[in-house]
Amino acid sequence: MNKTILTIITAAILMCANVAHADHWSGGHKYGSSSNSKGSSGIGVVAGSTYGVGIGFRYTFKDSPVGIQFGGFPLIKKKEGLFSAAAGLQFTLHTGNYGRAFVSLSSSVLHAYNGGMDTIPEGESYTLWAVGPGVGIEFRFLDNFSFAIDVPAASFFDSEEGFVGMLPIPNLSFMFTW
Repeated sequence: MNKTILTIITAAILMCANVAHADHWSGGHKYGSSSNSKGSSGIGVVAGSTYGVGIGFRYTFKDSPVGIQFGGFPLIKKKEGLFSAAAGLQFTLHTGNYGRAFVSLSSSVLHAYNGGMDTIPEGESYTLWAVGPGVGIEFRFLDNFSFAIDVPAASFFDSEEGFVGMLPIPNLSFMFTW
C-alpha cells in the first residue's frame, strides 16, 4: 500500500515538473500577471482534509504555474499533544484579474498522543493520513489578500485500520500574498 501511494505521488511530481516548462499565456501576461516574473508567496491560515490545520505558506515558482504549499500547527502540553502537518503541489490552470483556478495534489497527517488534547482516550495514540488530488479556485481582494477553496478526492488512512475511505472534505485558506 505504501509503495502504491509513493508511486502515485512521485508520478504526479514528475508530471507537474514537465508541464512547468511549457509556455502558457493568459490575459496578455504570462500566467495572468507580469509580477510572476519573481514568483509569488503567501502566508496565512489553512484548514482542511489535505491542507492540515494551522498556519500555511504557499510559494509559486518564477514564470511557472507550479507552486508548493505547506501547513500545520502543533498543540503540545507537557504530557499530551496534537499536531497537524501538510504539504502539497498546486498547478494553476488559469489566472484572471480577481483570482485563479488550480488543481492540487496534497497530503496531510494529524497525530494525537496520550489523550491528544481530549480528542482520544488518555494513554492512546492515533494517526490519520489524508492524500488526494483536488480542484480549487482562489479569489483575490484588497491587492494582497486571497481566499481559496479546494475540493480534493481525499483518501484517508488511519494508524490502526489502514484505508478508512475517500471523502471530498474541502480545504480552505485565507492568506496575505506578495
